[in-house]
Amino acid sequence: MLIAHLSDGLAPFVVGNCNAGSVTELPNGDLFVTNSCAPPAIGDGVTMAFPNQTICNLDLSAQVSIVSGFGNAGLMYRANMGNGSPYVYIFTVGNDRVYFATRRTQNGIPQVNFLPAFNVNYLRLVRVGNVYRGMSSTNGQTWNMLFQINLNIGNCGFAGPAVQCTN
Repeated sequence: MLIAHLSDGLAPFVVGNCNAGSVTELPNGDLFVTNSCAPPAIGDGVTMAFPNQTICNLDLSAQVSIVSGFGNAGLMYRANMGNGSPYVYIFTVGNDRVYFATRRTQNGIPQVNFLPAFNVNYLRLVRVGNVYRGMSSTNGQTWNMLFQINLNIGNCGFAGPAVQCTN
């Protein structure tokens, strides 16, 4: 599960052939995002909440809580909402590793890297131009940069909290 505090105007969207995801707005305005399907590949079959418009540069952060060892939760930027879309995805499985996955081209092979990062409670994804930065935090105030990549996957795309089940 992922709890994200983002601006209004977010809409749930399930990427791929999985209709088992949901996005619920909590009374305090946070979003509760869940997913319970097995995707064909990392980055596909995710449930996302995103603005009803494309985003160019971004600075998103979210509190992440995993309730199962069979899923992941984080923040994603996608070129489009179809399967096989180029993307950047920072996510965690449990709270002892942060993963940074990218798909550079449409239907390309995802590349996944990870770093040990203990007690990760928050993730952040920043895009300025073609530079993406992935960060983690224990408190949502002090950020540790874990990944940086220069990647051209379009001028604007879709971004938001994302969860994926891999059981």
